[in-house]
Amino acid sequence: MRQELKTMKAVIYDFDGTLCDSIPCSFQATQSVFKAFGIDPPPFETYVRAFGPPYAQYYWENGLPTSVSESEIWEAYLPRARLDQARLFPDAIRSVGLQKRAGYRLGLVTGRAAMKLRRAMNRHDCWHLFDCIVSETTPDKTRAFGCACAALGISPSDAYSVGDLASDMRDSAKSGLVPIGIVRHGHDVSDILFEAGASRVIQKLSELL
Repeated sequence: MRQELKTMKAVIYDFDGTLCDSIPCSFQATQSVFKAFGIDPPPFETYVRAFGPPYAQYYWENGLPTSVSESEIWEAYLPRARLDQARLFPDAIRSVGLQKRAGYRLGLVTGRAAMKLRRAMNRHDCWHLFDCIVSETTPDKTRAFGCACAALGISPSDAYSVGDLASDMRDSAKSGLVPIGIVRHGHDVSDILFEAGASRVIQKLSELL
């Protein structure tokens, strides 16, 4: 992996679940949405396989009646998500900082709202590590990946993307990037990420160095 990274020019990261330890908060919040409307929630594997923008579709495709509006879903989700309380993974700043010092162009593509993302990144003093940040990506990340590559001045084929959900892998591959999946908290979802297009799956960011 170290040898391969030397041939690439950029690494484009997902934020939630990849750099920020927020997936336990988000997953539990999605579970609470289903429960609020009397629906048995799907397991974590389904969350990894299907969660992503457009987010309301995830709920409708997994048993929530389409009569429940997108606004009602967000009203049930947001009070329980508490993503602002999540902290970065211990290896995030060091690993990203080492890549920056080594000369790689670094991007961030995330579905998190711009204002909340800035607040979280300012709290952890990591905004300056990235050469390009694209937030509020919907209905998918493909256009955002293209914008990020253009801003970084590189071809998509010269960049890795790193994410934790199947949607990250699919959108990366569609955009021409080389997708890398990351597995956190010991959940064995490698097969799901490989099926979605991951070129490889890692367990910690230091594997990219």
